[in-house]
Amino acid sequence: MSHENNSPTPFAAETFAVQQFLEQAADIVLLLTADGQLVHVNENGRMLLSLWDEEELASLTIADLVVEEERPLQLETAIPAAIQDGSWQGEFTFLSRDGLEIPVAQRIIGNVVEGQAQTPLLAILARDITERKWVETSLLESETRFRSSFENTSLGISLVSAEGHFLQVNQPLCDILAYTETEFLAHNLKDLLHSDDLAEGQSFLQRLGSGEVNTINRELRFIHKNGHTLWA
Repeated sequence: MSHENNSPTPFAAETFAVQQFLEQAADIVLLLTADGQLVHVNENGRMLLSLWDEEELASLTIADLVVEEERPLQLETAIPAAIQDGSWQGEFTFLSRDGLEIPVAQRIIGNVVEGQAQTPLLAILARDITERKWVETSLLESETRFRSSFENTSLGISLVSAEGHFLQVNQPLCDILAYTETEFLAHNLKDLLHSDDLAEGQSFLQRLGSGEVNTINRELRFIHKNGHTLWA
């Protein structure tokens, strides 16, 4: 008497586990052929890329999901490198079907499906980094605005460490006290304060450094390079 074995083969069980992982992944997961034809997109990938039409999905290639200026890098560099070396990673900008650009950090893995007469495929694991890019852009814009305000003013401005060391000085401050930038950076704030204002100046640094206050408006006496006193 023969008994039919309906238990899943190790390969089938492994394949099912991989499929479950792909579908549950929070990132975009794409499976594609070596020539870029899309084979599978996980649920989160479909949502982020607006890929809901099965017929449309079957006709798309990876080039359709990347902004035009980055397609040569994806097709001519990233995918061939993944096939040859096993993986490739870098940043790209995906393009959803409704025209939204999505910056992603992606890893391409070569030859992820083998055996059982299946054609070797590539997997792209892509993480949406829109928020990170927004933060980077905001920081860059903030730094640019600060740099413009720092340089394009008639006011003397300096950046000073909690210990009083000059970190940066602008040209107006150099002109006011007649020190070069190099000379400033070799000094401590206490070197340039009048002795009668030294204790107060150091107290200001401590209060600012501890976060007790954010700003202090106070006139102090500074020593000009030629030795005379300036109020500022």
